Amino acid sequence: MISCSWFEDTTTPEGYVKHCIRLMDKNGLYAEGEAWQAMKQQTLKKASQITTLEEAHKLVSEAVHIAGGKHSVLNPPVEERKNVSEVENVRTFGTPTAGYASANIPYQLSDGYTLVLTIGQDVARTGEVFCDDPIAPDIETETPLEDAVNWIIMNY
Repeated sequence: MISCSWFEDTTTPEGYVKHCIRLMDKNGLYAEGEAWQAMKQQTLKKASQITTLEEAHKLVSEAVHIAGGKHSVLNPPVEERKNVSEVENVRTFGTPTAGYASANIPYQLSDGYTLVLTIGQDVARTGEVFCDDPIAPDIETETPLEDAVNWIIMNY
């Protein structure tokens, strides 16, 4: 986890939002183009008018979805946290994933919140890029264990 409070005074609501926008602008997977520029300007404008960290959290939560996509989030503090290479003749069994195949970096913020920002996409050994879409198994089934065991028995 990266902890940072570079230049902005993150103790003020406006400074907090500016700090988060800087992180998103520099690292967010989707922090480019018209949608992001519009959200960034709108968020910075609203930030100059807020007075509480709760309002700042709301603004950051909205902006992070544009900068980092659906996998990015602003998490509140948690009191306690619990502590392939290419392979031939392999099959996956089950149901499609939820569509969260991305690289994310958590940034610890000054108030204990964590900004989780998507910064990259996963790429399969075949070159296929995964990020927002579910990944289908080789063999879609509701009984993955049984089907995998049967596949192994039949193939080895």
